[in-house]
Amino acid sequence: IFYGYNRYQWFLIWKFFFKKNFLFNSFSKTIVKGFLHTLQKYTSTRKFLERKNITTNKIEKFIDIFFEKENVYEKFLKTSNEKNPVKNTFGTSQNLLNVKDLRDHDISNYLVNDILTKIDRSSMHYSVEARSPFLDKNIYDYLENIPHNININLFKRKKILKRIIDKKLPKSLISKTKKGFAVPLNDVLNSFTLKITNI
Repeated sequence: IFYGYNRYQWFLIWKFFFKKNFLFNSFSKTIVKGFLHTLQKYTSTRKFLERKNITTNKIEKFIDIFFEKENVYEKFLKTSNEKNPVKNTFGTSQNLLNVKDLRDHDISNYLVNDILTKIDRSSMHYSVEARSPFLDKNIYDYLENIPHNININLFKRKKILKRIIDKKLPKSLISKTKKGFAVPLNDVLNSFTLKITNI
């Protein structure tokens, strides 16, 4: 609800720089790709991309998406989850026009049918009463009356939340890269395949 996912920023970047700009065509795409390939020759650029866990293949995919004219959100979703061989798309995201639409779509579909389901099943299995404090009705209702640009822009996400905890937690913790708890299915399946091959 605080617009914490990278893909919301990617959508804003696409909408601001690419969607309505007639200069962004196939010729411009070739120039942009060439420019990025040149940048990647520099050690500092490669180290930066490694720190951000961004591969050359992922950059290529993002450039292709940015040069689309509409319905880019599902493509952003697939690219952000490319390490997960099992991809689920909850609902359709074809007619989402602004970043609040994206967030509301995720709340109604991804949050309910995926994230909260996993939390409930895994916690109940071990008889743990798990809670999601940010889903408090009062917090949600309050944020619903605040324009999205107070919470997210091209450069920052979760602005309100970070402002609240800025003086309570170390800067290093607040600016730390987001990490999920996804099951490493690729590693498991590759290991399983290797064992079968060696039998």
